[in-house]
Amino acid sequence: MKVFLIVLLVLTALIVFVCLTSVTAQVSWWDREFTWCVKYLGIRILPSKKPAKPKEKKEKEKEEKEKELRKRFLMDKLWSVLQDIAEKADLAGSALAALPGPFQKLLMSITWCDIRTDIVIGGQDAADTAKQYGIVQAGVQTLISSAAHIIHVKRKDVRIGCDFIADQSQWNAACKVKVKIGPLLGAAIWLAWKFFMDGRRAKKTLVSDVL
Repeated sequence: MKVFLIVLLVLTALIVFVCLTSVTAQVSWWDREFTWCVKYLGIRILPSKKPAKPKEKKEKEKEEKEKELRKRFLMDKLWSVLQDIAEKADLAGSALAALPGPFQKLLMSITWCDIRTDIVIGGQDAADTAKQYGIVQAGVQTLISSAAHIIHVKRKDVRIGCDFIADQSQWNAACKVKVKIGPLLGAAIWLAWKFFMDGRRAKKTLVSDVL
């Protein structure tokens, strides 16, 4: 009996320890290189190997054309996202309040942290560059402030500049997302239990209808 209690105590301590730990996802687009990884207790679990660096393109004209297309697509996409956030920001609180308790705790256990940006908007047209700078500045700040209403947002180092001499813009951004294991397991258990109970009710209703 004493051995059983010791084993039970050790298992309980391990479960509590795991529930208090977090899984961290790191995402970075820096110096035109995209990297990501998922870590647990400081140990990288995904990806298993470092991704190979993409090969540099030899055709300069094609590269410049693709850069211009990406720039236009990015600005259009950013403006669309900004408008979408502005329309839905007021609904965030109501949507959060309507979620079941376990999912509210899960959202509040998510932390968006170590947000770093080094963005320099450049271009030969001063008016167009200033306009793009305003869009990016408003878009990034709106995104961060809107996210803060739903999850924890910590440690921000947001740098957005404007260079009227540079031929092209510079986009560097990185961040981490931490999720606590405890609320994640709680939400998964609650969802599994609800699915199980709903299945039992459905079977009982079906049997009663047949009889």
